[in-house]
Amino acid sequence: MAWPLAVAVFCLHVLLGGGHLYEPDATVQWRNAEALLEGRLAFDPLPGTEALYGLPDEHGRVYSRFGLGHAVAGAPFVLAARALGPLHSEGERGVFATGATVEGPVSWAALPAAAHDDRSFRRLWYGTGGNDFEQALSAWMFGWTSAAAAAATAAFAYLLALGLGRAPPAALGAALLASLASPLLVYGHEGWSEALLCPFVVGAALAARRRRYVLVGAALGAAFLVKPAMAVLALPALALVAPGGRAALVRVVLGGLPFLGVALAYNAVRFGTPLESGYGDELGRFSTPVGVGLVGLLLSPGRGLVIYAPAAVLGLFALPRLPRALALYAVGSLAALLALYCRWWGWEGGWCYGPRLLVPALPLLAAFSFDGLGPQARLAALVGLVATSLPGLMVEPHDYYQWVRAYTLTSGEAFFDLLRWDWAYAPIRQWWTYPVKETMLLPNVASAPGPVVGGLLSAALAGLAWAVIVLRRRVVTDSAPERPAR
Repeated sequence: MAWPLAVAVFCLHVLLGGGHLYEPDATVQWRNAEALLEGRLAFDPLPGTEALYGLPDEHGRVYSRFGLGHAVAGAPFVLAARALGPLHSEGERGVFATGATVEGPVSWAALPAAAHDDRSFRRLWYGTGGNDFEQALSAWMFGWTSAAAAAATAAFAYLLALGLGRAPPAALGAALLASLASPLLVYGHEGWSEALLCPFVVGAALAARRRRYVLVGAALGAAFLVKPAMAVLALPALALVAPGGRAALVRVVLGGLPFLGVALAYNAVRFGTPLESGYGDELGRFSTPVGVGLVGLLLSPGRGLVIYAPAAVLGLFALPRLPRALALYAVGSLAALLALYCRWWGWEGGWCYGPRLLVPALPLLAAFSFDGLGPQARLAALVGLVATSLPGLMVEPHDYYQWVRAYTLTSGEAFFDLLRWDWAYAPIRQWWTYPVKETMLLPNVASAPGPVVGGLLSAALAGLAWAVIVLRRRVVTDSAPERPAR
């Protein structure tokens, strides 16, 4: 069931997508992917995103300060967008240009500060009008990288649970918990790189269970290529390698070395030294007291793990039923990310839903959160836990937080205190009543169908329907009692 499961999750996230890249980080990654397809590492900066780049080269072009992995993973989707873009019809040229979109840099002082103002305060860093259709299509399809990552995470979680002896229906439940009952349900249609890290974390566990230690190293290396901070996962990964002894460790190193080499070479090209990651001064901004960061990441109204990812918390109680190596790796991955980010100045992860910086470790814990429950109880639990992510599917974070910033007239730490600690502005509570809920592209396409966007969303809908039918048939077959032989 791994393939139809992956298709279902991928198509679901494509259908849930909003059609834009809202995060400046994702916009830079997309621009980097476009440059890679043209044989370049440097590219022209977009207005308002200069702070996200490194120093310009001799031609005035700039480099992404982020890891190369996200851009490489998204390049095939950008390539597909380039092939499909010229096929669009005149009627769908404005499908990405919603009336609420504000393109380009905006002065915060110019935004309305009235509490009753229902307008969106969305900010994009690229054009989406009729003349920019192909550019907007490329950005939208680059965002499918997160959908593909969510699909791979679900498939890996299913195969892992199957390898642990779970029956196929129970393994399917574990996969759905991993992909739908964790914040990955939200991040699977966002542009942050955390979604892309999830399949590498779960995939490393799957590879270790199958004693394919080279693939363990490759998964960890790929995660490092996406985000260098993921080097902290090397320590908990030792628990996966320990049963294989020294030979397994050597294979892990061999599997990860190519990715490490590419990352160091990429650093050398961009910054003149392989040891410069691109984060610059950010590496010295670990100024949050440990207690404040831990309480914030675990319990705060705006970002608390207990509030926004209860399935992962419940998964901690299921660890004794898992093999020791896997249990240590699962809890160790979460502990490593907690230890890394609890002292960082931006531990809340910026404008997002839930504990963004912990997301890579959460699907693996969520997958086994209801291990041992029957099918009906598992389904009820899944529905209940999915509800914790629903606000993140209804409201775009940038819409909400720009509205809060304009309405409260706060900035700097005072503003971040609101989104971290104030229940009055907590997304899981406030987003239900926030008036602007336009996170899906599908309604716009329904009013202006066309061969490109309409065709892609129709294909996603058909793919989801096919996958659900196949999964249902196989679950019924696997759950049916065997007939006694005559």
